[in-house]
Amino acid sequence: MINLMNLADGEILDKLTRELNKVAQNIADKNTDPKKERKITLEIKFKPNENRDQITTAIIAKTSLAPERGIDTLILMGKDSEGQLHLNEVRQQSIFDKKETTKITSIK
Repeated sequence: MINLMNLADGEILDKLTRELNKVAQNIADKNTDPKKERKITLEIKFKPNENRDQITTAIIAKTSLAPERGIDTLILMGKDSEGQLHLNEVRQQSIFDKKETTKITSIK
């Protein structure tokens, strides 16, 4: 019998290692949900010839990763005096934004 781990000159282990690296990178990514399950599926397809004395084999490794988290934003929509639609994203400005600091000289 054939040792599956040595199949295709050990390429099966290389495939699994690459997929495991993808899973590890996805888990380490702060933009993904840490509670979502990740999965590696190893599929081996066997296709015999008509005489059944040769088998073409395909080795496929598939990885299911956690998607990146979505980003929420608020967009306001309205019409101008000419009836044209306009979209504007609402952005919160930081009170500590150095670009627009105001010096307070006196408080009454």
